[in-house]
Amino acid sequence: MFHQLRNLSSKLAAMPLLLLTLCVLTGWSFNASAAPAPDATTATGVVLDQDDEPLPGASVMVLGTTNGTSTDVDGKFSLSNVKSGASIRVSYVGCKPVTVKWEGTPLTIKLEDDVESLDEVVVVGFGVQKKVNLTGAVST
Repeated sequence: MFHQLRNLSSKLAAMPLLLLTLCVLTGWSFNASAAPAPDATTATGVVLDQDDEPLPGASVMVLGTTNGTSTDVDGKFSLSNVKSGASIRVSYVGCKPVTVKWEGTPLTIKLEDDVESLDEVVVVGFGVQKKVNLTGAVST
C-alpha cells in the first residue's frame, strides 16, 4: 500500500510539468499575438454622394488586406487596425470608386455618380402568366 501511495505521489508531482508541456505543444501561448500593431488606429469617417447625402451600404476596404466594412444608415464607417498611411478604397453601386490615404483624422469621402456603369445594371422583375402561355422552366 505504501509503495502505491509513493508511486501516485511522484506522478502527481510531475503533473504541472506535463500540463505545461501539453500547452506548449498544442499551441497555447500567453502572448498578445492578436494585438494590433503599435501604429494601427481605428479609421473613421462618413461617405456622401455628390449632393452631400449619406450613402448607406457603401463598401469601405483597406487595400492589400481583408479588412473592410460597410457604411451604416448615416453613411458612417469605422475600421479597426488601420496603419497610418494605408490606402482605403470606397465603392458604391452607380458611383465611381475613390481611394484615399488614412492619416489618422476622420475622413469625409464624396462619391460621384458613374453614369456609364449604370448601363451594366440588370433589373429582374416577376410577373404572372397562365400555364398555357408559359414556355421555359417553371418552379414553384
